[in-house]
Amino acid sequence: MTHNEFRVAGLRSRHDPWFSLGVAQAPWLAYLGVGADPLSPEELRQALMVFFMEFNHRANPSVLGRSTWSAEERRGAEIFRDRCEGCHQARLVTDRVASRVPFDEWERLVMTARGPIVWARDTYEKTGVVPYVHESGTRVPSLRRLYKKRPYFTNGSAADLEDVLRRAGFSGGLFLHGGAADDTGKLDSASRTALLAFLDLL
Repeated sequence: MTHNEFRVAGLRSRHDPWFSLGVAQAPWLAYLGVGADPLSPEELRQALMVFFMEFNHRANPSVLGRSTWSAEERRGAEIFRDRCEGCHQARLVTDRVASRVPFDEWERLVMTARGPIVWARDTYEKTGVVPYVHESGTRVPSLRRLYKKRPYFTNGSAADLEDVLRRAGFSGGLFLHGGAADDTGKLDSASRTALLAFLDLL
């Protein structure tokens, strides 16, 4: 993985991804404690892995100092459970079905600073947002830290979550992010408001 990270990051630089780096090329490294000897390719890759292992995202500000849901957030969670969680599953690991969390555990985990539920699964779905990136549709994305991920959808066509929910529809047993052909199966205003309250916590 680290070899691929270095290769992709430097792809347009026309430099070999296997290189050493020192303060002569990047003086700011001195502020990180790098001495006169350049860092070898192995040391650079080790440093990247250490960063990935230790880095933590900032906690969602909407859950800080709180431990329970409001009535509207709970209603939004129930709508999400019934309408959305079939795809955006409450898993702790995207590709592990056994890591799926039951509804009665959601509140406890959502309201922690770490927010460990990823809200995804490792499958492709066709939900009306085109073009599809794969013949089977689009990979179900994680909704974790959703507030940081605007614009939404693989084509970037939804500016905010209100737009996502306005376009959503249910037709013939299918959920369509791209919208149903008419208003049948659309979320009403109260449901959209409740869902927005819940999604703000993820």
